[in-house]
Amino acid sequence: MMSALVSDKHARDTALDTTKSFVVQAPAGSGKTELLIQRYLKLLSIVNQPEEIIAITFTNKAANEIKQRILNALINAQREITPKKNHEILTAQFASSALKRNEQKKWNLLMSNQRIKVMTLDSLCFEIVSMAPLSSNFGLNKTVKENHELMKIYKESSISALNIFFDSKPYHKDAEIILNHLDANIDKFADYMAQMLVMREQWGFLIGGGAVNDKKFAARLRKSLESNIQKTISIYIENLNDSFPKKAFKDLYPIFDYLSEENESFMKILYEHKHSTMNSYHHVCHWRAIADLLITNSGSWRKRIDASIGIPPSEKNLKKQLNNIILSLQPNEMLNKKLFGLKSVPEPLYNDDQWEVLLSLLRLLPIVIAELKTVFTKNNICDYTEISDSANKSISDEEDPSDLSLIMDYKIKHILLDESQDTSQRQYQFIKNLINGWEQNDGRTLFFVGDPMQSIYRFRNARVSLFLSISKNGIGSLMPHNLVLTNNFRSGGILVENFNKIFSTIFPKKLNIHDGSVNYTKSFPMPDLLNKGSFDIHPLFNENPAREAEYVASLVANKIDESDGSIALIVRSRLHLMDILKELRSKNIKYSALELDKLTDLPEIIELIAITRALANREDRAAWIAILRSPLVGLTWKEILSISSIDECDDIWSILEKNNFNNILSTESAKALDRFIGVMKNNIMGDGISSLRDRIERIWHALDGFVLMQDPGQLDNVKLFLNIIEDIEVGGTIEDPASLEVILDQYRVTSPKDNKSQVNIMTIHKSKGLEFDHIIIPSLGRAIRPPEKTLINWLENPSEQNEIIISPIGTGKNDKLHNFIQNFIKESDYHEINRLLYVAFTRASESLDIVGNVKVNFKDGAPFIKTPSKSSLLYKLWPVISETYKQKLAQINTLSEGTSIDDIFTLPKLRRIVPKIDKQENEKLPLCEIYNPLNTETNKDIIEFSWAGENSKHAGKIIHKWLQKFSTDKHVTPIDKIRDYKEINLNIARNNNVNEDQLENVLNKVDFTLNNAINDTKNHWIYSGEGFAEIPLSGLYKNQFYSIVIDRINIDDEGNHWLIDYKTGTHEGSGVKEFIHEEIKRYRTQLEKYAEIYEAYSNRKPLMRLYYPNLSRLIKVD
Repeated sequence: MMSALVSDKHARDTALDTTKSFVVQAPAGSGKTELLIQRYLKLLSIVNQPEEIIAITFTNKAANEIKQRILNALINAQREITPKKNHEILTAQFASSALKRNEQKKWNLLMSNQRIKVMTLDSLCFEIVSMAPLSSNFGLNKTVKENHELMKIYKESSISALNIFFDSKPYHKDAEIILNHLDANIDKFADYMAQMLVMREQWGFLIGGGAVNDKKFAARLRKSLESNIQKTISIYIENLNDSFPKKAFKDLYPIFDYLSEENESFMKILYEHKHSTMNSYHHVCHWRAIADLLITNSGSWRKRIDASIGIPPSEKNLKKQLNNIILSLQPNEMLNKKLFGLKSVPEPLYNDDQWEVLLSLLRLLPIVIAELKTVFTKNNICDYTEISDSANKSISDEEDPSDLSLIMDYKIKHILLDESQDTSQRQYQFIKNLINGWEQNDGRTLFFVGDPMQSIYRFRNARVSLFLSISKNGIGSLMPHNLVLTNNFRSGGILVENFNKIFSTIFPKKLNIHDGSVNYTKSFPMPDLLNKGSFDIHPLFNENPAREAEYVASLVANKIDESDGSIALIVRSRLHLMDILKELRSKNIKYSALELDKLTDLPEIIELIAITRALANREDRAAWIAILRSPLVGLTWKEILSISSIDECDDIWSILEKNNFNNILSTESAKALDRFIGVMKNNIMGDGISSLRDRIERIWHALDGFVLMQDPGQLDNVKLFLNIIEDIEVGGTIEDPASLEVILDQYRVTSPKDNKSQVNIMTIHKSKGLEFDHIIIPSLGRAIRPPEKTLINWLENPSEQNEIIISPIGTGKNDKLHNFIQNFIKESDYHEINRLLYVAFTRASESLDIVGNVKVNFKDGAPFIKTPSKSSLLYKLWPVISETYKQKLAQINTLSEGTSIDDIFTLPKLRRIVPKIDKQENEKLPLCEIYNPLNTETNKDIIEFSWAGENSKHAGKIIHKWLQKFSTDKHVTPIDKIRDYKEINLNIARNNNVNEDQLENVLNKVDFTLNNAINDTKNHWIYSGEGFAEIPLSGLYKNQFYSIVIDRINIDDEGNHWLIDYKTGTHEGSGVKEFIHEEIKRYRTQLEKYAEIYEAYSNRKPLMRLYYPNLSRLIKVD
């Protein structure tokens, strides 16, 4: 156990020196917010006006919490409440001094608490532009739009700009160049431009207000950007040079000397290294020559030393010497990565094709921004980037920095920035402008407090490298002092000890400003927490998500039995929770899910969406059918089919108005439909007074939607939905009904809201800043999808404003500049995974349980654990916890190849609503009417095998199940490695009523086809990666409702969705091309139907393929 005597008291005391500026690195549980509050209160006791101090954080929730804690401290001091804990005593002392200053200066802070300036950076920017509408060119009374509304605005602006591009001759050529660059895909062009608008804070300075059209400006820009490329390459080479052991390099001298006779590069290497250092972009070729000596083309350390690298068999001493050097370097993973990365290091200059594409893009982007500003001005709206740009302009244009006090009615002298590791380049520049004119020791101070180990918001443009740069290089004219806190007041000593062990291993060993590498800083527990806490690893083997969820739910139940303390279940992705939430509900475990549920996923909202869509678009047949099928009306599918088929060309509402249905509906259904028609007649047309929101609410109440509510939280969600409709409706309708669900998907709700449960569920990002007694982290072994690509890629230099390297996307796989930037971004994302784990682990005060599933394969009859996916959290932990998994595997005596029959297959259940029918009435209906909805394709095999023999049909069903298992496992298992293979097939065949005398024939067909699938290794990618197997869906196709099951959806690394339909028949003899041609014709309509229904769910158009394992063919259909 670590020493309990380690204390950071000196650092904490120093941080309260209000005459100096500080950057305070404060790890999890160190009480950094309390320290910031103490400094704020101490500053209050010395300033002339409270507005001279501004405390800034990044969320309104955090700002409100800090302000409330300041006020509470002042109130408690006024009431002379004596605290007991040491840090609270110190806070109370500063609060008392602040109160005395308050009385002396007659501030009346407790009554006028608006003078306590604690706000977000966005709020401060908004305050500045509101007070200076002319100098900021911002205007008056603008409304800030939310993200879900902005994406629509960005897309509209992009489309408007596209029209200008192709209608206006000056832009036509540039637009064609970009369009060709994107394979002539206009939709992709518009989407990419919209994404560029989202991120315009990062590239806006490049376009020079449109000056890029000037040839001289363009030439200067090219030279500047190429200079940035050269600097970035030099930084890479410098890091490589630093990571190469000096002794090993000198040991290579004899080898370089020998090789220099044939290759003059090695002569130059010897000369350069002896007389200077090889640390600039000029030395890339030298380092590549060294890399070829030491590693293979695949990046592994070289094991064979032969003539291929210039050393013949006769030079045994040299071979031995090089082998020894390579062995000494093998533990150095960073060096290996840097040497291999030399392959993607780009040329120091753009080639003409790259520059042409980039210049065309930079010439077009001002038009896109201009269109956006037109929309903003026309509607008197803005986004936060617009606010920030205007605020920056307002304060950076002033020659005299003191003029800021004229803008804001007060003069800022002290800035405290909480969570400063999450600063973006735009926010960094704003703060830099804010302190323009400040000098070291002039009485004005900065206080940055943050934890680079908790920087997890790259997706919001947060850059931990900025925090590291300020720590090293300062900001503006200020050079703050660096302080590090090390005491952990939150977690038990056993937990802290494990944190230190794990993260000191997996975090980078060296800090690197440029790629955001953060090394780990150890923490130390408080003396009263020594030997407390527990940390448990729960290895799972070959379990599917449902079985893992069952284990996790049992773990939660045990925690509830053992403790009354708070429990948090934390995941990396919401997708990892689906099975877990289902299992918790099945065990009747109450929980509160923090902003996890989409509005569109909630049962209380589904009917409201259908009503909204129906009112906004009478021809939306799917919406009308959804209402008729919902509990609000409750018709059967057969009844809905009878109604909709009366006139397939007319809309549903017109059919309902014109016809009488008593002869085709049951008595109850006829009554329900009459009631519905009466309600809709009163509300379907606007009266010029009632809003869309009012009409939706009236319909919902009139149809007794309120009766469906099971808890107050559901009613709150209904109110939220109606408020959203009120915000987005225009003239009593929705301008774009198709965008409704996209807008609603931006909202996350906490459910159930009224449940003060012991169990809390949230993502890692939502858990930041919180603490719980017990933390459970499941699904560590699950991978996540790669991020979407952008139109251009760039890297920022954190120590220099507006210094970036930039490359367009899509110039081909061999574009080294693009690949270099991509690799750099991947590396930064990879480092952030370390920090995600750190945030998740350090929420725990008493216990931490982590759960991760791994695949176990067999080799020569012995089990071995497959390394977890590189995009999983478990992969990052693997160097530390793999031994625990191996030990656990060794203890499981019952583990054998494959899985038991019970573990194999579950028939897919379709998403459909079954009407509530009592048992008596149920027995009167034909079986197909009860279980098969309109146009159901549950028995898809009938379609596939209608032409085949009965035995082929039965064999096909079994084969589909095995291919489903391959996709679920994400790997293909040979038949001889599958436990109980024959027994499983036999049982499935008998359950499908295969005649006993035909069993052998059916099972032989299964063996034949499955072996062909297993041997068809080039198509094994179908089963690996992300996606779905045997996915059941329901939807409309050509105005008819279908329920389908798709064999396989594979989502590749490029984000493509592959819809693959398995065909287990075969073809013998010649004429394979003709057979395939006929098969495509035969199944095209079926696959188009599947693709359209899938696209409606996923918003992705899939690539359609037929897969014939017996022909080893994957056939293109689209």
